[in-house]
Amino acid sequence: MATPELTKLDDNLELREEKLPEPADWEEAVRRAGKIFGLTLPHGRSATSVGKLTAEVQEKARAAKPACADLVSRLADVYRARAVPVAGNRKRTADGALALVAALCAAASPVQALATAAVPTTEAAMGVSIKKAAEVAGAIADTHWDIFAGLEKIQDERAEAAQEVLAKVAQALVADEHATALRSALQTEQSRAIEIMTNPPKPSEPPRPPIHDAPPDPTPPPRPPREPDATRRGNQVRLSVEGARQTLQEIVALLEKDPSLVADIAWSLYRKDRA
Repeated sequence: MATPELTKLDDNLELREEKLPEPADWEEAVRRAGKIFGLTLPHGRSATSVGKLTAEVQEKARAAKPACADLVSRLADVYRARAVPVAGNRKRTADGALALVAALCAAASPVQALATAAVPTTEAAMGVSIKKAAEVAGAIADTHWDIFAGLEKIQDERAEAAQEVLAKVAQALVADEHATALRSALQTEQSRAIEIMTNPPKPSEPPRPPIHDAPPDPTPPPRPPREPDATRRGNQVRLSVEGARQTLQEIVALLEKDPSLVADIAWSLYRKDRA
């Protein structure tokens, strides 16, 4: 069939005016095409501009869709394996990005689909998620997750450092790629995890014997009773009647002279022939 010319149109042809998108939808679609896909498009609303936007965003969407789908799947797997809350921005953004590119691929009116698409986080975050979907999915695939699983079992003095690494990994998994580059974060924490795992714990010291209090000193023997100070002492043996009388008289005289004095007397009587 020959291409019709304006000066020579077939009578069976009908000239129809192409319906353009609403001005608000068009402006929003042009703005989002720049924010999310990095496209620079004319703001003038014309059939040519609409056709250009449609062709370019659909081309971007078709190219990005497989990687976006792979990223969503890998995030779901690692979130489930690592018990990561699914409320993280990274997963929400990835889900929104996949929904957008899928809608653009199938839409009869890509302009309206782009203008009215849900943005769960930010347009900038969705743009980075779409652009780096293949890279982030590859980072998840390349990571040795068994190393991080090994950190969870550490109960010795390395446990605090191990838990810090696990917390950093969880934070990177839930943060948007726009805020935290996942590959770099995982590589850093994987290196730290290997260092922790390869440094054995310090050997525990043998238990020290219990320290007992020293036994008390044995009770000293009682001291012998102290002999009273003697003002005067004497020792007489083999006394006759006269000698005994004289000695007793001297003792009596001393006691009378000083009433504070007392006397201790020990005596023995025996026969002279047995002395």
